[in-house]
Amino acid sequence: THSPTEALAFGERIAVLESGRISQEGARDELLHRPRSRYVADFLGINLIRARVRAREHGVTRLVADGGEIVASGSELESDVFAVVDPREITLSLAPPSGSAQNVLRGAVEDIQPEPPGGERLRVSLATRPPLVVELTRPAAEQLRLALGLEVYAAFKATGVRLFR
Repeated sequence: THSPTEALAFGERIAVLESGRISQEGARDELLHRPRSRYVADFLGINLIRARVRAREHGVTRLVADGGEIVASGSELESDVFAVVDPREITLSLAPPSGSAQNVLRGAVEDIQPEPPGGERLRVSLATRPPLVVELTRPAAEQLRLALGLEVYAAFKATGVRLFR
């Protein structure tokens, strides 16, 4: 199939082709948790962020990424890492959120695209630091009155950040 949605829903093993060559092959969870390239991450619709470990304290790892900071749950990794954040694990709000999410990034909406097959969900690209893609339902987007240029807050928990080298 050419549809990432179908491949993730029905495939036991998935091969991602890039320019006629297999870029990565493996089980669904392996690809989602450890994409080997920006192309694979983009194809699967997940956020892949290059980061550097700044500190580890109190069970969390603090990362510097593209001019911003991300907090992940504890990790023994050091130096340069990749952080993966599922777009469905990110919530949007118009005001700074309260709650336990340790990652709160502010930025403008850059793009809004319907997610196939029926467009019930939307993929929203944000000009946060680092840049993020968020997936949400159409009713949630309507409630927020999402529009290009609108400043929003993106929040996600440290436990939702997966790190690998």
